[in-house]
Amino acid sequence: MFEENLSLFFDFEHGFATLALIKSGEGKGRNVLVIFEQPYKDVRFGKSKIADSNPLFLCKTKDLVSIKEGDFCEHQEKIYQIISIEDDGFGLTKVSLFEDFLPTDEDIP
Repeated sequence: MFEENLSLFFDFEHGFATLALIKSGEGKGRNVLVIFEQPYKDVRFGKSKIADSNPLFLCKTKDLVSIKEGDFCEHQEKIYQIISIEDDGFGLTKVSLFEDFLPTDEDIP
């Protein structure tokens, strides 16, 4: 299988990566290098449209061992809940996030 050298993209100092703290339901947290995005999209309902953005990040698939939907991500002082994890089969994974999640003490271990 062809394996892309992703280290240039996920370089913290010279690439596009930032650190995100991923916390699992077991209370374990670890930093992962991610490329964070918040793409803009229009959702149309007849003649009306609503602007929306869905936060997500890309990361190396091998860095996401044991991460699952429902875990939490802290990035630039915001807390997100992980709502989907999509492995592209080529070493990258897209993780979609829920931004308006307001955790309570019971939610975060």
